[in-house]
Amino acid sequence: MGNLVQDIRYAFRFLVKRPGISLLAVLCLAIGIGANAAIFSPVDLFMIRPFPYPHADRLVVPWLSDLGGGDQTVPFSVPDYVDFRAQSRTLELAATGERAFNLSGTDEPERLDGEVVSANYFHVLGVAPLFGRGFRPEEEHSGSAPVAVLSYPLWARRFGADRRVLGERIKLDGMPYTVVGVMPRGFGFPNASSQIWTPLVVDRHDARDSRWFATAGRLAPGASLSQARAELTGIAARLEQAYPETNRRLGATISTVRDNFFGREFVFGSVISSVATAFLLLIAAANVANLLLAQAAGR
Repeated sequence: MGNLVQDIRYAFRFLVKRPGISLLAVLCLAIGIGANAAIFSPVDLFMIRPFPYPHADRLVVPWLSDLGGGDQTVPFSVPDYVDFRAQSRTLELAATGERAFNLSGTDEPERLDGEVVSANYFHVLGVAPLFGRGFRPEEEHSGSAPVAVLSYPLWARRFGADRRVLGERIKLDGMPYTVVGVMPRGFGFPNASSQIWTPLVVDRHDARDSRWFATAGRLAPGASLSQARAELTGIAARLEQAYPETNRRLGATISTVRDNFFGREFVFGSVISSVATAFLLLIAAANVANLLLAQAAGR
């Protein structure tokens, strides 16, 4: 223990007497460590940490696929989504579509990023509102009273984090909506910027080729990803036969949530960047070691 204390004292005196060498060593190590921290932080956030949803390994993202265009993914239309939801036995499917709203009726008017979602959307993701409720199945029907669910930041900023917001009437695009719930802090799928959600009004008379909805699904107990993929392919084939004008050469594909958001290019780029910065840290450490060895040889 005495030798260790003596070595520390000697190292400290050495660094004080030679500030130029000390600064150079610190700079080399700072570059190597900083580069590794900068690369590892997003890799840890997006690829290593689990998604903040219960049983996230059971969450999947189905898409239609253009079989005539290199298997490019295609969004769902409302009729397509309704048919897939009704016929699927391996998945519980939910739909979501981006939409901007003009909020008025409280303070100054404001433009909000929002989503139109199916009634089972929050249930499929496994996330319950912080308080209040989500959407009910009957609220998907035309003629039901318009309702809305707020994000936590919008609730805190615009409504002063007051729980009495439940039942309050707000105006979205000039139409009155009743606030029925507030989502927990940090919720946002697939868009973290979404501030408000309203129920999808399911109308089978909507144009089948008006496709702008994404879907999320949760695998049924005992169902595998390959089983779900085979089932969706079969449903797509039946819809192609039933609606050849709009569903011609449309198949279906499915992937896990992580693969959907972070594909092969992201993984490959992250691995290459991590290896490169690891070598940078090794080079920095080797340079510092050579510098100290040269000083020791000089003494």
